[in-house]
Amino acid sequence: MDFIAARHTMVESQVRTNRVVWGDLITAMNTVPREDFLPSNLRSVAYVDQHLHLGGGRFELSPMLVARLIDLLSPTAQDLVLVVGPNFGYTAALISPLAGTVVGQEPDEGMRHHAEKHLGLLSCDNALMVAGDLDQATKEYGPFDAILLCGAVSAPPFAFFDALVPRGRCVGVLQKGPVGHAVLWTKQDLGNPAPYVAFDATAPYLPGHEPVETFAL
Repeated sequence: MDFIAARHTMVESQVRTNRVVWGDLITAMNTVPREDFLPSNLRSVAYVDQHLHLGGGRFELSPMLVARLIDLLSPTAQDLVLVVGPNFGYTAALISPLAGTVVGQEPDEGMRHHAEKHLGLLSCDNALMVAGDLDQATKEYGPFDAILLCGAVSAPPFAFFDALVPRGRCVGVLQKGPVGHAVLWTKQDLGNPAPYVAFDATAPYLPGHEPVETFAL
């Protein structure tokens, strides 16, 4: 399979056509080999426009949605960015050339090791993978300028807001049932972070952030 051609087609047909025109992000999408950040059985579908099931309730978000979320977060060269649930490290690799430092918080040891290997092969020296559950931000490396959630949440992720610097940003898909929206939360001096609903989006839930079932009598 010609992965370079597939990557170029993905960028032109999925990313650019969905209002992502940031040159540095387009370059990263054209450069980072997504197939290397997936298990071997999914390499052939690395550039399809869909979320990929990794097993164990984990999913790799579609390239288009990843691109739009990163574009919404708009990391800068001065930013310390936390990526929550990066799986095998693809999203961390995309953000690496855009940010100052990238911390990938991933609970699965096998995924972390895979990510570390391939981030190293790409010379992403400003990206590191750390262990941590997906329900709150690691405190050892924060506070963070920006946080990206690699999956949907059923309620505003307040546990992550505490790990942001003043005016820090958090991006994720806020979703209830089949309806979801990409949201940018900006931390305020007082009160809850201000949400900005950017566009309609749906994604698999990030483990630990699924809707809580209620029972009616």
